[in-house]
Amino acid sequence: MSQVIERTQLVSALERCCNANPASGTGSRLHPDASLMADLLGIMIHHKTNSAVLAGVPDEIKAALARWS
Repeated sequence: MSQVIERTQLVSALERCCNANPASGTGSRLHPDASLMADLLGIMIHHKTNSAVLAGVPDEIKAALARWS
């Protein structure tokens, strides 16, 4: 995995996860990996950035990205 994740890469991984695991159950919960990646996407949107340095991303989010990238 590269040292930076671009927003387009993150969105693609999130879409793959959501397509394979549609939201379900009470309250239409996201798959745990989708939830983690959505947290990072929300931070990127809030800060108006198109990339994130992976050194500053929590390990559990990096693991979810690795599973769906």
